[in-house]
Amino acid sequence: AIFRELLADYSSAAGADEAWYQLARIHYQRGHAAHALEILESRIQQPREARPAEYLLLQILCQVRLGNVDQAQALTPYLKLDPAESLLVRFNMGTALTQLGQPRRAADIFSDILAEYQNPQNEVDKTLLDRSALALGIHYLRNDQLQLARQTLEQIRLYGPVANRGLLALGWTHFRSQRQQDALTPWLELNERSLTDPAVQESLLNVPYVFEQLGALQDALDGYQSAYQIFLNQR
Repeated sequence: AIFRELLADYSSAAGADEAWYQLARIHYQRGHAAHALEILESRIQQPREARPAEYLLLQILCQVRLGNVDQAQALTPYLKLDPAESLLVRFNMGTALTQLGQPRRAADIFSDILAEYQNPQNEVDKTLLDRSALALGIHYLRNDQLQLARQTLEQIRLYGPVANRGLLALGWTHFRSQRQQDALTPWLELNERSLTDPAVQESLLNVPYVFEQLGALQDALDGYQSAYQIFLNQR
């Protein structure tokens, strides 16, 4: 309501564009991607090639949410990554590129974020750094850059919002580096956490799998039976 009132008072096109963008962002956050996209495409006057990165980024995210991947891809050449952009905008840009099948461009953004934001000032920034490290670490893991994956995943806080997924991925970097015993450390830590988390559920099976690979067959059998009973009870 406030932004709509402001639209009646703005004399500058830039001011009106910003109000429309904020309205589109509100609609997107409420799950109304189609309405947000309509505002971005028909109400904002600034030429596409000159728009701020966050305007185009929101347009891309709307298209992705609506399943219009080709239309979203067509917008990516207009994205200009400015180092002065906020951490949130840059993180969202990396996430959007990942969803659009451009993992290398996304990895470059996440890598720059981790290099430049060494001293986060608040919990939001700390969480964005954790999520950037998780995304980049998984990218390295998928590309068999295991040392880089381990170094990146170890930057994630042990008790942050993405800690469980980070511990799961860290265990796989050890395992795929032929350090199966080292994989037990993050996975055993996961086993002590809430069973509602899918990463914890996977680790319950990964631990006896490691014992099996190491030849500790009785420990493996005990672990599988324990996991079976836990899953049975949870069901």
